[in-house]
Amino acid sequence: MGVRGLWVQFTPFFVDSLKEHRHIVASFWGVIVILGLHFGPIALENITSDIRVITSGTDTYMQESLRAADELLEMFPRLASEKALIRLSRDDKGFVVNDQAATFVESIQESVSNFRPEGLLLGVSSIYDYWKPTWAFSEPPGFIKDLFIINQGSAMIITITLNMSYTDQLEYVSDAVKAMVTHAETQLLSPVRMTATVGGDLMMRQDLSVAVQADIAIVHSLTLPIAMAMLAVFFRSIKIMLVPAITITLSLITATLIAYTVSLFMPLHYLVPGLVASITMACSVDYSLFFLARLKDEVADKQTPILKAIKISTENAGYTVMTSGLGLSLGFVSLCLFPIDAMVCAGISCAASIMAIVFINLTVIPTMICTWPQFFEKSWTKGDCFNGWQLPSIIRPEVAGDEKEPAHDVNGNNGHFNPPEPLKNTMSQSEPREILWWDAFGWWVIKQKYLIIIGGCVLALVVCPATLSTVYTSSPQVIFPNGYPSMNFARELIDSYGEGMIWPTLLLLKSKEGSVLSDDFFRASERLLRRVNETMSNAEVQSVIGLMYLDGGYTRWSDLEVMVDFANGDCGAKERSVLRNQMASSITDTAHVAAELASTAGNAIQGVLSGPTPNGVPQEDQVAKLAGAFGALLGQAARKGSDSIQHARAHPADAIEPGVRGISKSVGDVASSLQREIVLGAKATGALCLDIEAMISQYVYDNRSTVVLISMLHPFGNEMESWLREFYAGSIVASDFPEITFSISGFGPNYLSMQMYTLSWFLSVIFITGSAISVVLFLSYSSVVIAIRSALTNLFSISFVFGVLSLIYSDTVGVTWLVPI
Repeated sequence: MGVRGLWVQFTPFFVDSLKEHRHIVASFWGVIVILGLHFGPIALENITSDIRVITSGTDTYMQESLRAADELLEMFPRLASEKALIRLSRDDKGFVVNDQAATFVESIQESVSNFRPEGLLLGVSSIYDYWKPTWAFSEPPGFIKDLFIINQGSAMIITITLNMSYTDQLEYVSDAVKAMVTHAETQLLSPVRMTATVGGDLMMRQDLSVAVQADIAIVHSLTLPIAMAMLAVFFRSIKIMLVPAITITLSLITATLIAYTVSLFMPLHYLVPGLVASITMACSVDYSLFFLARLKDEVADKQTPILKAIKISTENAGYTVMTSGLGLSLGFVSLCLFPIDAMVCAGISCAASIMAIVFINLTVIPTMICTWPQFFEKSWTKGDCFNGWQLPSIIRPEVAGDEKEPAHDVNGNNGHFNPPEPLKNTMSQSEPREILWWDAFGWWVIKQKYLIIIGGCVLALVVCPATLSTVYTSSPQVIFPNGYPSMNFARELIDSYGEGMIWPTLLLLKSKEGSVLSDDFFRASERLLRRVNETMSNAEVQSVIGLMYLDGGYTRWSDLEVMVDFANGDCGAKERSVLRNQMASSITDTAHVAAELASTAGNAIQGVLSGPTPNGVPQEDQVAKLAGAFGALLGQAARKGSDSIQHARAHPADAIEPGVRGISKSVGDVASSLQREIVLGAKATGALCLDIEAMISQYVYDNRSTVVLISMLHPFGNEMESWLREFYAGSIVASDFPEITFSISGFGPNYLSMQMYTLSWFLSVIFITGSAISVVLFLSYSSVVIAIRSALTNLFSISFVFGVLSLIYSDTVGVTWLVPI
């Protein structure tokens, strides 16, 4: 006796038990409804967009990616953590750096420092951390401009770095940041109109949460009525519609309760609720239709008593529902084979929801029918919505055998036709069965089986091969919900700033011996960067920023070391103080000497100090000017010192040529060929206000590690994926760089690694899942043919769907790597 025989024997006892204990069944599902309505919304509020790899059993490159990500977060939290982005832009498209912008940033910094609880907001990064406008330079060096200035200079980016624990207080942190920006906007009230917009990871998480709840609301408010309307068309009975209305609603509530339960043990990814809602809706409609359609055949067509009909329906349709549910559950359980928590969460949630739907249909429908048999026995209508319509000749079966009489159509009331002999043999001789449209279409398909097979093969040959050339992507753009402010902000930022600048590839460099702040390490890093550049020949690089590579050129630590002393962020305040003290101690006759000194200084650097002040740059006070002049005179090279400063003012672009290297070289030359007092005087003038110390602290950890930002033009494209594969395969040999330990991290590489790793399991999971489902079908129906047919049709369906996706999306945005799973 097979599995089906056991079920047939068990069915009478099962149905009778449901009838006898109907109050227990009703109470049980009533408790489920209460729990689902209470806890379901809580699950939707705690969704996450994070995807984490389950480390056991992962491949070497995935382990390397995870290790590098952990190191980066520990050493450089401001680079590795999520951020809230603020875009400050001028409405008139003028240069955005001015007094208003500086005051706006100061307000944000003050609000962040006062934010409580401490530790959730790690700090503010802006252009003013590294550079401030002066009387000589109103625009920043190129390497600093690339980090913060967008839209041809009319907008700047300000970032608030977030501790990852902020996700536990997402709404609170989000509201607080919005309030900070609103408060800072009060500093923008002036004739120059400026606009501040908030976006970034913080707002995207919040909008994703809202979008998921909106998607589920659409499923409930739009899809559910459509499904119910289709069932109503089929059953044509309001009384019968009570049954699917209850089972479908109960299924949706139970699915949210299951999602909440799963979220207690693992993060609930934002894709899971929508997926579960869609699967639940589809399966609950299907299974109630399977069950009630068989019940309708028994009661309306065969006039079977309702209590007997419910047992027959449970034996047949119930068995089909169980087999289908088990097969689908196995398909979703197979997601747990992927070592990614989002996949495990989706697999468990969907599989458990499907089995719950099976249980609901096998218990609720028989219980309702057995509790009110007379009510439901008189609720059926014969036929379907096409009853009485004439069948089109193209699908009207002809009479088989020796009968010459054509199929008989009765126009008007019943729409019967004489079935062909093969169909007659399957019908009860005592209870003639009405042949409907779907029966006729099925027979036509059987008659035209060779035509159907040929058509399917042609379709497969045209579409399915595209599956092999599917272009996948892990770009966040593909999964951005449309119409939400943070998503619009992200797309605008990508267009003006670039994906690679938002999600850069981070090359983590560690010194095996000694400090990274040495010429030897910088030279070794230069050789490594040149090697990286060679391997990236097929990938377009947008920019590279690191201590050893600034503004398009390689630097030395000795160059930067000079710059550290010259550009320490105080804009010459320290040097002006020194000169004031020197002046105070050296002047005996204050009035006489000061007048003579001022006259001499005025002749020496008149061109430097008398020029017009650029808009938005504070005028230097007279004492500071005098201090600068005095510093220039002390080395008896006033004219040379003033000439160098005049040249810096007249040619601001040349002053940072090429980048830091040019400045440091000129400053080094001045320091060696002239007197140190010249440098002191030049710094005191405040002509250049850079903070190299801040940059070093941002890019160096414990003097043993540093990081280089590589911004790719297409950080999630095939070229980047190919390069990453080659990198993990050893395209850059570590033994060639004995001074350095290097690794790759960042949002882009980490997601690409997960994409590659996940898709590498894809064929194995399909094979395992297909085999498991085939075994279930074989055990259920004791037929090898059914199992093989199921495998072939599913393979065709999967190939066709992915082929269509590939043809539509591969040449545009790409297919997101989560879709195939």
